[in-house]
Formats: sequence, C-alpha cells, structure tokens
Amino acid sequence: MNNEENFILFKKMFEETFYNPKFKTRKFHELDQDLEGLQDTIAGPFYSIYTNKNCDYVFEGDREVFKGIKSCEDYLNWCLDIIKDYKNMVNEIKACSEDEKEDKEVLLSKAIVMEKMSYLAFNIQNDILNE
Repeated sequence: MNNEENFILFKKMFEETFYNPKFKTRKFHELDQDLEGLQDTIAGPFYSIYTNKNCDYVFEGDREVFKGIKSCEDYLNWCLDIIKDYKNMVNEIKACSEDEKEDKEVLLSKAIVMEKMSYLAFNIQNDILNE
C-alpha cells in the first residue's frame, strides 16, 4: 500500500475504534473506564495522524510521555507496549457469562485494531520522515 492508502485505512479504523461502545455488563463498562488512560495516551498521536497526516510532535521530546522516542521503530514499540498493557488488563478479568464474554471480546477486538493502526502509523510516519 502507498502512503495515501495507508492514511485512508488509518482514518477509517480511527473512526471505528475510538468510540464509546455500549456494554451489556457493568464489569466491562467499568473496565473500559479504567482503560481510558491507556487509550487516551495512544489516541493522542493517532488523532494527530488522523488530522495532520503525521505525529511529528512525538519525536520532539517535549513531553515526558514520549521521552526516548527517537525513531519510528521506537514509536511503534511504544504503541505496542501500551496495547500489550491494555490487553493484559482485559485478560485479567474473567468473563463469567455470555454477556461478559461479548463485552470482553469488544475490548480485545479494539486492541487488535489499535495494533493494526500502530503499524499503519509507523508506515505513514516512516514514509514522511524518509521523503
């Protein structure tokens, strides 16, 4: 895929992923609220790509949360580490009913999409830096 195709797919995924799903159970609704910090951390650069076609500010070193991110590879690993923490938090919660299983699957599906978006973000940003 070229950079424009990556960007179009990224935008579509962003619009479908960062929303407030309707949960059937209180347990997973509360977990989703607990996960907001991780989601917000990764959503910042994603939103920048969505609106500006880049997340250059991540590499400037001005913000503590991005310290140590010097390359696109660093950025990708940073994203994947956040998603790993997100998935670990979801998987720590046992789903005891069908509704809870469905709610848990919503959150795990969101993690899969965020992983895909991380790779797209890497490709988009890497193409920009290598122009």
